[in-house]
Amino acid sequence: MKRTMKVRTLAATIFGIGVVFASPSIQAELLSLDAVPKSVSFTSDSSTPDAIFRTTDALAPIVSGSGKIDPFLRLLDGTGQNSNSEQGFTADDETAQLPLDVQPPDGMNRTLLIGELVVIPVGSQRYVQFFLDINEGQGQGQTNPTESKLSLELLKIYGTRSNALVKLGADAELSDLDAKVTNNEWDLFYDLGANILSLDSSLIGSGSGRPDVEILIPEYVFRGALTDRIVLATQFGPTNPTDSGFEEFFLTGSGSGPQCPDGGTWPDCDVLPPVTVPEPGSLALLGLSLTGLALLRRRWT
Repeated sequence: MKRTMKVRTLAATIFGIGVVFASPSIQAELLSLDAVPKSVSFTSDSSTPDAIFRTTDALAPIVSGSGKIDPFLRLLDGTGQNSNSEQGFTADDETAQLPLDVQPPDGMNRTLLIGELVVIPVGSQRYVQFFLDINEGQGQGQTNPTESKLSLELLKIYGTRSNALVKLGADAELSDLDAKVTNNEWDLFYDLGANILSLDSSLIGSGSGRPDVEILIPEYVFRGALTDRIVLATQFGPTNPTDSGFEEFFLTGSGSGPQCPDGGTWPDCDVLPPVTVPEPGSLALLGLSLTGLALLRRRWT
């Protein structure tokens, strides 16, 4: 059950930046969000400009209370308690077919249509906006600070190249999604890579049913995907293991899909050349030319 009295958090500032090597050829970053409202971006994810992970005081009143948000992905580790990690992805299956650690009821796990995405400006760039609500225990966090922490270690966003429902079945794994990209069936729009975002639920205390993290993905990566369904895949832990409570991804409001920054028509954002209206002088010259042609024609007929 979700604990409504848990003190949870995020705020955003770089608590510490560590460089770890997942393999000799992959460099990962470990970024932490602490109690000062700021934002962090990874320099080695798949986006340019980098995706933004942030939280501010303004996020707390967006939604209030457990059960008040409308998640499109809800996770709880398979044992419900004290497991090292939880993972899952959005799909449109029935309750009995939910994959991995995705939790029922129906409607709390669904893919998104491209037109549902909300686009906001941040500085000179435009981003698609997602929210994350985490729930780790307050009591455990007070006696053992590491138990209030949770690490986001996988975040991938796919486009399916179709608006058909995504039904992969209860036995589907995260690797099945990557296989669809390898087989040129889907597109991979965003990948956190080997990076890790460390979250601490004991610092701000925004409560259940409120956004802890705002995730901003560059808008341009979704261009050309008007008919796509969006599949979000994620994993929390094991660097900071999952402890208890739901992790939920959701939107606030609805949009009309990523918009073209310079006008034009989504999804290609092509801007038609402007219609040129001749100046008065050009019109007069054109009239004289036509008159001359008419006189010549009469002379030769």
